Amino acid sequence: MSSNKPDREIEHLAAKWQNGTITDEEKERLDAWYASFEEISDKDMSPSETIRREKSIYAEIVRKERIGYTRLRSWLPRVAAILILSAGIFYFNRPKTEKTQVEATMAVHKPKPIVPGGNKAVLTLADGTVIPLDQQSDGLLANEQSLSVSKRSGQLTYLTDASSATEKTAYHTISTPKGGQFQVNLPDGTRVWLNAGSSIRFPLDFAKGRRVELQGEAYFEVASMRKAGKKIPFTVSSNGQQIDVLGTHFNVNAYHDEPFTRTTLLEGSVRIKKAGTEEHVMLRPGQQALVNEDIRVSQADTEKAIAWQRGYFSFDNESVESIMRTVSRWYDVDVVINDQIRNRRFGGTLSRFGQISTLLGLMEKTGVIHFKIEGRRVIVMP
Repeated sequence: MSSNKPDREIEHLAAKWQNGTITDEEKERLDAWYASFEEISDKDMSPSETIRREKSIYAEIVRKERIGYTRLRSWLPRVAAILILSAGIFYFNRPKTEKTQVEATMAVHKPKPIVPGGNKAVLTLADGTVIPLDQQSDGLLANEQSLSVSKRSGQLTYLTDASSATEKTAYHTISTPKGGQFQVNLPDGTRVWLNAGSSIRFPLDFAKGRRVELQGEAYFEVASMRKAGKKIPFTVSSNGQQIDVLGTHFNVNAYHDEPFTRTTLLEGSVRIKKAGTEEHVMLRPGQQALVNEDIRVSQADTEKAIAWQRGYFSFDNESVESIMRTVSRWYDVDVVINDQIRNRRFGGTLSRFGQISTLLGLMEKTGVIHFKIEGRRVIVMP
């Protein structure tokens, strides 16, 4: 291994990358550590040693994943680059013999690298004022009704000012572009992580009703709230469904270009209701509801569902079309897929830290799929 940086330093840098406070110099150090793992596999080990090492790393990752997502969350940044190698167990089990098409193309044309997304979002106030959050320094951004809105360490926080009079209910909207993500702490204490290409609209006065509207994907940690001794429910409306909760952790994937609206429950309980009908189901922790023409409930892979919020990709026998939708949103690229390869399936787990060429290069090593990058356009071919 070419890097001897202490685990704590790498974990610290990974956390700074996730919350958007990492400097260019720190990012270079993190990238160097990340790249050092490929040096082991490609230069210092025989093919059989590489495969044995990857299997050993994968076994250790699986063992730690079984500990549970809470402990995994603190452990993952430290092994972000190692996960790249574990993905190789899924994608391929043979040594690298030549450059992939993506690597060869980039070596010849040296295009501007396509880097991963980061903390980018836009806040729209009740009066229509638009505030690009990634362009704002930490500190107070706005005072509206009885709330102050502040940005700090890549998060947006709403705090109630009890001395201010409450007017009629107004709404704010937070939107992330493709290639963006952001965390917001709502007025009631609920924490929400927005994935790329998503938005959430919510009232400033949650005492009059906790109802939010979601487009795209978000992970919720809902705070318990009472009024006159009774719990006030929290409702999420998204793409053909309504979710009612009292206090729980769950993930909602409600992109319009996905075939289902997918809700995965980690803690507590939620009721999923199909919009415009009385059809509904109750979810228990570890279950997932798919809403389209009807509602289907099944056991869920909760780690996979919240992988994006933990800072990594997790694909499990997913079609190229599904994988590339995720790639398109996070790297902000346009994707063109040849019909012959659209339904081929791949699996693997890897960090969202790397450039797009890392992910595409791993898939190309199967020998059954190839990619061509033209600016911000990715062409997928058999």
